[in-house]
Amino acid sequence: MKATSSSDTPKAFGRRTATDAATGELHLDLKGLKCPLPALRTRKALAAAAPGTRLVVDCTDPMSVIDIPHLAAETGSCFEGRTLDAGVITFRLRKANS
Repeated sequence: MKATSSSDTPKAFGRRTATDAATGELHLDLKGLKCPLPALRTRKALAAAAPGTRLVVDCTDPMSVIDIPHLAAETGSCFEGRTLDAGVITFRLRKANS
């Protein structure tokens, strides 16, 4: 899995932003950011992403479990799920095709 670094990405939405060249997924590293920053950065990334793009967002803020799914519903994006591993909450969203 080859990923481009944030320096190769036109706009960095997190501390580290990378696009996986093989899958086209946009990975946002929002660990350590507190509410409302994870939701705001995710909203900005969704707005800039092409339709159908999957965003993989890593957060540590406990409020993000409420904010990120709400943001997906609000923007018409598909919330594909979340996982929790060692205090890091990983969300998967797909930008709507319209």
